[in-house]
Amino acid sequence: MNAERLHIVALTLRQEITEHNVVGTLQSLINSLQSIVQSSNASTQHNLVSSRDAFYAAVTDTPSDSFTPAWRQILVEMGGEELFGKTLKQRVQQILADNQMTPGVAHQQLA
Repeated sequence: MNAERLHIVALTLRQEITEHNVVGTLQSLINSLQSIVQSSNASTQHNLVSSRDAFYAAVTDTPSDSFTPAWRQILVEMGGEELFGKTLKQRVQQILADNQMTPGVAHQQLA
């Protein structure tokens, strides 16, 4: 692996996380699930939907989704392929789909 390419990929990924507020929107989604687990009402359910939609927007059409095959391989070698862009979105969607009736389990898996 070329160190210069690794550095560029790492900088691009850090910028993606920062500019799209991926960590913040994922944490908001987790917090909304926590609220639903603790006390479910219309407001917490609305907050969950808003948090989910904000997170999906943050991980849609991201720079990492258009990485070249070489950059994608670097991301795989870094062990971060499931932590960015459409792959992360798909993982979260699957967790939520698998646990529609059990938000406590979804919260636990996302956290």
